[in-house]
Amino acid sequence: MKRLLPLALLLLCASAAQAFGDRHPHQVDHLDAAQLQWLADEGIDIDHWNGGAWTLWLNHEELLRLSHNGIRAREIPNPVEEAWREWVNRPEGAPRDNFSYRSYTELHDELVADTTAYPEICRLYSIGQSVLGRELLVLQIGDNLDTPSDEPEFRFISTMHGDEVVGTVMLLNLIEDLLEGYGADPRLTTIVDEIDLHILVLMNPDGMEAGSRYNAHGVDLNRDFPDQYTDPVDTFEGREPETVAVMQWTRERNFVLSMNYHGGAVVASYPFDGSASGSPVYSVAPDDDLFIDLALTYSSQNLPMYNSFTWPQGITNGSDWYVIRGSMQDWTYLWEGGLDITLEVSQIKWPSSGTLPGYWNDNRESMLQYVEKSLTGIRGIVRDADSGEPLEAEVALLGVDSRMVSDPEVGDYHRVCLPGTYTLQVRAEGYASAEISGIVVGSGAATVVDVELQFIGLPATLVSEDFADAADWQLDTGWQVDAAQAGGGEHGPPDPAEDTSPTEDNRLLGYQIGGDYENNLAQTRWATSPVYDLGLASNCQLTFQRLLGLERDLYDNGTLQAWDGSQWQTIWENGSTTIEDSGWHEELYDLSEWADGNSAFRLRFGIGPTDAGWRFCGWNIDDLEIRGVLEHTEPQELVLGITVTGAEVQLQWTPLESALSYTVESRASYGEAWNTLGSTTDTSWQLVGELNSHDLRHYRVTADLPAAPTARR
Repeated sequence: MKRLLPLALLLLCASAAQAFGDRHPHQVDHLDAAQLQWLADEGIDIDHWNGGAWTLWLNHEELLRLSHNGIRAREIPNPVEEAWREWVNRPEGAPRDNFSYRSYTELHDELVADTTAYPEICRLYSIGQSVLGRELLVLQIGDNLDTPSDEPEFRFISTMHGDEVVGTVMLLNLIEDLLEGYGADPRLTTIVDEIDLHILVLMNPDGMEAGSRYNAHGVDLNRDFPDQYTDPVDTFEGREPETVAVMQWTRERNFVLSMNYHGGAVVASYPFDGSASGSPVYSVAPDDDLFIDLALTYSSQNLPMYNSFTWPQGITNGSDWYVIRGSMQDWTYLWEGGLDITLEVSQIKWPSSGTLPGYWNDNRESMLQYVEKSLTGIRGIVRDADSGEPLEAEVALLGVDSRMVSDPEVGDYHRVCLPGTYTLQVRAEGYASAEISGIVVGSGAATVVDVELQFIGLPATLVSEDFADAADWQLDTGWQVDAAQAGGGEHGPPDPAEDTSPTEDNRLLGYQIGGDYENNLAQTRWATSPVYDLGLASNCQLTFQRLLGLERDLYDNGTLQAWDGSQWQTIWENGSTTIEDSGWHEELYDLSEWADGNSAFRLRFGIGPTDAGWRFCGWNIDDLEIRGVLEHTEPQELVLGITVTGAEVQLQWTPLESALSYTVESRASYGEAWNTLGSTTDTSWQLVGELNSHDLRHYRVTADLPAAPTARR
């Protein structure tokens, strides 16, 4: 974590709000679903819609594209211009109170003053810098600032759009409430004692100072995160410094719950913001019911939001409103396992400061009840069964395709969920997975379930296939191992133009590469792997990269099966939802039931039967791996040859069949413990300058061997 740096004060002298970049606000009276999909596909920046006209930010070229596609947009004045100008030109010495907008400098000074006044429960740190060098300041509030503890971590963010400033004032008032109420108000004291709060009051300081939606590079930060459909690579490369800072910060913490503040409407929006098709349709996240509950937790305490004429109960699925590509809340959920919702808290983005007390009254109880949700659900600590040490483990609920990770320092996890009965799944690399069923969750404090995992050994890659050749695969008609080729996509996505391997062969396994699968396939056509000898392996898992287009199982069928030694078993088959992968993504399956101890293991991918209707691109598969734990016997000592040249000692030995690796050891005299020098898969080891340091040494090399075959399942 980056500590607070000395303040670099950068002032923007301007007489008008600066829309960083070349986009300006435009209004469109009506957009239908097809037009909204086109706008999403074209990357047009939709600002908001609150029941009336749509606001879009367009440059000249984009305006022409809209016109050519029959969409009439008219430029409108910057909605925040007047309020921003009044704020920038406020007289020196103008009165300041809790409901005044702060400049970046005033904000910095206020947060520093908080840490000075309440050093035991708050501290200030920076997670990075904006384009123009302003620190992105986070205030941490809690009772264990220096010691990792079994507490859920909560993330607040406001004003990633620099012209949406009400949230910043809301967070500053929340900070004051928590700090001044600690020790005096039991509810606020409990929040500080039991939750680790991290508050980024201003994500886009350059934009705020300039009255601009965008950062100083002219980028909309809520379109800059990885996206599951259009940008499915979780990397910092090519992203804005503010985005990178938030991504890095989130990776370093284990944020259980988050909220981020916007303006321009009054509604609580929840994932997903994106849809596979780009159409403004309800895009269901695995935790959809939970997200609805979280959004209602906030809106139900905010009467203007809850009583909305536009959105029932003041909530909306993000994509059902309009599609966003690269939103922060989708990235947080998909890549980091955190639950994040977007709060639009003011129809006017930069309202008069005289209205801010009303916004605070509307939002205060919503904020507190939402934060308290992080103490519900299931919580516990994951430990090594032998040592008792905390573990970083993946934690999931059976039947919910969403995973979070326990904290590596404490081992604690906090899985927010609705009241009900659950099965918890916990796994960590090198450990036997655990499954705890019958966990009853109520509406109050979280149910505590501590978990111990048994170490079984670190997994190794047992099978690796990038399809550069793969001549030993058995391919029915239609299946190919060949170069990737874009094409097909009569419905859904086309086949990809590139594979996912780091090599330059650009080859993959696919069905009708560059085209769609046929109609009226009467039976399944298979691509079958060679035999993989997994007789010495346990805890086997399969991963591969997939891009698949396939109509729902009522019409067309896709299958993945495993040979368990006596018959084919189905690992996966498509269900009642049409599959339209818009990009490559990794698939992960537990093979232990069929592969562990199986010396005749095989895989096969199937397509068909199909009907006479829609056609899709079918299977595209690359970078297939099977990983598992190999059992080992005691090391076997080898006959060693020693060559001395000057001060150099070279050890040599004859390779031993089935050896996994060789361990080289030394000692000064008989009876002493052996000292490990290292491990190698080679059959020689050089000790340069050895005799300059030691007069006499004893050496030995042992071979690390797999165990005898385990029983086949």
